[in-house]
Amino acid sequence: MECTLCKSELDLSKSHILSEFIYEYNQLYDSNHRYQVVSTNPNFKSKKPPKGIYEKLLCKKCEDHFRDLEDKASIQLKNLQDDTKKRASNFQFNTSNYKSFKLFQLSLLWRCSVSNRPEFQDFTLAQHEENIRNMLLNNRPGDTSDYGFYAICTPKNIDSVKQLIIAPEFMGNMFGFDTVRLIYFGFFWIFIIANNAINFPSELRERLFSKSGILTVFVDNKGMDSFLLKIALELRKAGKI
Repeated sequence: MECTLCKSELDLSKSHILSEFIYEYNQLYDSNHRYQVVSTNPNFKSKKPPKGIYEKLLCKKCEDHFRDLEDKASIQLKNLQDDTKKRASNFQFNTSNYKSFKLFQLSLLWRCSVSNRPEFQDFTLAQHEENIRNMLLNNRPGDTSDYGFYAICTPKNIDSVKQLIIAPEFMGNMFGFDTVRLIYFGFFWIFIIANNAINFPSELRERLFSKSGILTVFVDNKGMDSFLLKIALELRKAGKI
């Protein structure tokens, strides 16, 4: 079968779409190593699978490449989560590695887009898939403005938000660019879908993960509280809680 990343005809591994450490560190598994999957769609039947979402996607070499990115990112995300609990206003977090952390984030977005799993059927990066595939394959994180991102959090409720994994979805337009939101590890990750943009606005660039490895984290307790309430009400309306 063809590897989705390198396009070689090789045996494929069962690749996690969202990294296994996300489930494990945030204690999403119960005592039987199962996690709860729910949807605001009333026709979707809730389930408790024994493992995170995966499919045959990558060859062993590409799987190992992504695992290396995951190993490095897991340390930074755990430190970020701990640091966030001490914060009350916007802050900057030093990941120490622009290249590996950005490629990890892009790998999650790309995997969600190329996945055939029903959990991600409504999300596609369309023509941007190939751009990001080449960045991942060639180990090139690109410029700050190339599919850049920043984070939003609620320190007082991070222990609640970290229990959520919400598939990426397009959220509208910012400075003329499409934006995508992915929720995991207690943060809203906002991606700007742009590549080789001419005259990229400096105001937006200042928000994005920088080449010095600095991640800007915006604290928005009110906005995230409203979001959590909205999700709860939609699940209740769908008869899921």
